[in-house]
Amino acid sequence: MEVVATQLRGALAGKDVETLQSGGLVIAYEPVWAIGTGRTASGADAAAMAGAIRSTLAADLAWGHAAEGVPVLYGGSVTSANIAEFLAEPSIDGGLVGGASLKPDEMAGMVARAAVTAMARAAAEGKPE
Repeated sequence: MEVVATQLRGALAGKDVETLQSGGLVIAYEPVWAIGTGRTASGADAAAMAGAIRSTLAADLAWGHAAEGVPVLYGGSVTSANIAEFLAEPSIDGGLVGGASLKPDEMAGMVARAAVTAMARAAAEGKPE
């Protein structure tokens, strides 16, 4: 987590949070050990990292409550078989899909799961679909 915090501080220190957010800032996290290996983190581990990312933004970079509005995506061998585990975590806002995006059936499965999750979150929050 300290490596990711150091990377965030290096990339975002001194940057204006309002400018970044109005420009559509999204942070994607992929464990280095997952790149090209087919290995993936657990949903709980990915959610913990998303929380650590937002904590770094809020505290270390002094973004305060604005950190909660930054979308955090998980990447790392995301597939139709495991995306539900990541999307079930409230702190994860989506997936950064790599090679699976080149397989139409895989991508369709991920999009379908994301739609189901989005509808469930909206219903839980009392928002219209």
